[in-house]
This record gives sequence, C-alpha cells and structure tokens, in this order.
Amino acid sequence: LAYHDIYTILTRKAMAGKEILNKRIIDKYWSGELTPKQCIAALLVLIESGDIDLSQHKIPNNAKQKDFEWEDLSSRAHANPTFKITYKPWPGPVKFLVKMNPPGKEYELHYGVNFEFAVISCLHEAKLPVPKPWHYESRDAVIGAEFFIMEYIEGKVFSNPNLPGLKSHERQKVYASLAEIAARIHKLRVPSALQELLWERNKFETTRDFWLWDIENWLRNFDDAGDPRGYSDQLQLMCRALMQKLRSVTPPQGKIGLIHRDFSFNNIVFDDKTFEVKAVVDWEMCCIGDTYADLAYLAMMFLPIDQLNIQNELKPLLNKMIIDPTVPGIPSEHEFLRMYSNHIGGARAYSDKMLSLGKASVCARFISIFQSARYDKEQHASEFLRGYYSTLIELLTKVGNDFLKTSGVPQRYQQHYNY
Repeated sequence: LAYHDIYTILTRKAMAGKEILNKRIIDKYWSGELTPKQCIAALLVLIESGDIDLSQHKIPNNAKQKDFEWEDLSSRAHANPTFKITYKPWPGPVKFLVKMNPPGKEYELHYGVNFEFAVISCLHEAKLPVPKPWHYESRDAVIGAEFFIMEYIEGKVFSNPNLPGLKSHERQKVYASLAEIAARIHKLRVPSALQELLWERNKFETTRDFWLWDIENWLRNFDDAGDPRGYSDQLQLMCRALMQKLRSVTPPQGKIGLIHRDFSFNNIVFDDKTFEVKAVVDWEMCCIGDTYADLAYLAMMFLPIDQLNIQNELKPLLNKMIIDPTVPGIPSEHEFLRMYSNHIGGARAYSDKMLSLGKASVCARFISIFQSARYDKEQHASEFLRGYYSTLIELLTKVGNDFLKTSGVPQRYQQHYNY
C-alpha cells in the first residue's frame, strides 16, 4: 500500500465507502503488506490534519509532516513496534514514543498495547516513575493498527551491568537506585483499577499458582519452538527435564505484589547526571505475582561465572551480561539484596532457598527464549548472541539444576525426572 494511498484514504473526509477503505488498511496491516513504518507515516498525516490533537504537549495542530523526524526502536524480536518521533520547530524539540500492536494474525492479545497503556496510566497516577501516557487509539482503522503515544524519557539505558565508563561512586548510585525502585514497585499498594485490570489477565491465589503458571508459559514456548525433528538430542531432553522438575515444586508462600517480569537494565532509564532511575518502561508482561520473580531476575547478574566450567568462547559474551566482582563500585549480591531489604522495610526481606528457586525459573525462561531464537527461521535473533544459543542453553540447564538442588526441592522429584 503506497504512501499516497494511505494519505488519500485517511484525509478525504467525505469519501464514499470510507469504512470499506479503512477495512482495507486493517487487512493490509494484518496480512503483513502494510508495515509499521507506513502506519507512522499515516499517523503524521493525522497529526497534521488535526485528527489527533497533541497541542497540550507543545505540538501545534498546524504542525506539518516535514516538521517531524522518526526513528525505529523496534530492535527486539517479537516486541511491539516502537518509534521515537521528534517535533523539531519551536517550542521543540518535543520527543514522544508511539507503540503499536505488531502485524500478523499470530499476534497474542495479552501483549496488546491497550493493556500496557492502561497499566502505565495507573502507575503514573500512583507516582511511580513511568512515561506519561498521552493518547490511546483503539480504532485499528485510524492508521491500520491499535497504538498509543507516551512521552519520551531522556536518559541513559545501560546494556552492561558492569557499567563501563562510569566512576566507582556513580556505579554505587546506579545500584542503590535500582534496589530502591525495585522495592518501591514491590511495596506498591496496587490501585483498585490496576488490580482489576491485572486480575482480568491472571489472578493468583497463592505463590504456587504463580510459579506453576510462569513455568507452564516457558515450557509451552519451549515446546512450540522446538526442533522440527522432535526431541531427539540429549540437550533438549535435559532442558525439558529441568522444566518438568520446576513444575513439581511447591514453594513456600512468598510475597504477592506487583511485578514487572522483565525487570533489568534494558528496561530502566537512568538520569545521566544523578544516576537515579527516571523511568521503568515496557510493562506489557507485568502482573500481580511473587516478587521473587523480579528479584531473582536481577540477582542472575551476580552469577559467579569464575566458579563455572565455561567454554572460552562464551567468556567475552558473558562478561557483557554478568557482573565482574572486581569492578569498583558495584555491590556484591548480598550487599544489593541488603539494600533492597532496607527499602522493603525488613532486615532480610528474602529467603536464599526461594531466591535459588527463582533463579532456576529464570534459567528455564532464558532456555525457552534461546530455544525460540535457535530455530527462528526468520532470523530475528540478536547478532550479538547468534551462534551461541546451543552453548548458552547447555550452560543454563546445568546452572538451573544446580539452583534447583539448593532450593530444597523434594528428592523424589529429582529422581522422578532424572535424565
């Protein structure tokens, strides 16, 4: 669908059969013929025509398409298409993000932008550091896809937990702020509107309900992404055995609260001067669940790789993902968890056994993700990781089993699912 076709369809107000033409846009998008970039072009047409009013955000209704620049931020496989748009003239520059549902009929609705917009709207009202939501559009026919607009947060997103380029005291500030915001999220008294929204997706009465749901998700994803030849190799059998063991666990009752479920440096924006958290982003996977899920996800950064039998080819890769304890200014795992506990309000707000169980579950999660990338025919896989997936899956399976043993899983399950 050419750009001038989009312009014609969206701007002729009195065109006969307008709804039929709008349906054409939706069909084109869902069939993959209309790309997210073409939808952004259509959005700029609507801003220029005044059909989408952003004047309260310092973008005048008479803004022209040529006044905008846009950048595609959709770098992760299967993520919702995300674009940064900059309005350049005075009183700009004004920057904002547009996030839309991805094309394709295989799209799963529980990652819908309508859910994330509702979540960040509630969290913004609750004074948590999230981008301010601007506009939500549920009508697919407007630009061809459901989307929302939110403010763009200027700041620093760290990709390496060792924080290269920072000084020792700056690293200390980053980790202190990280522990503080994790505790704020987990302590939040969830607003009733947000609670109802999250319970519409999943309602967990116990910690056991949450962990079973979580591991079932990753097991299903692992099975769906498996080798088309079946589970013929030993590695896949080992992976599945780990996940089956995790399904058998009955953990003690943990703390149920709001969890992000993808809480890592990649989804946190820091102030590049004070090194405090400015915003936590990407809330599409959040739920009310066991707060150990977020805590274990963070604690995996402290994996002691020097104690593991790691192949030399993996060491340069893991050095960008795992904390080097010799880097000045970065706390140990124990020190980081103590900072978290102080903000939660307890001398020790975590259990080593539950943390080990959470880490085993995180291993299963990444095994599932790497399995998808390993057999991804469309090659959405990260260039950074491509070629390492089998080795990483093998390492995570070993580490996951080690964590499971230290979590106190009953021995009969260990024997029953022995591989």
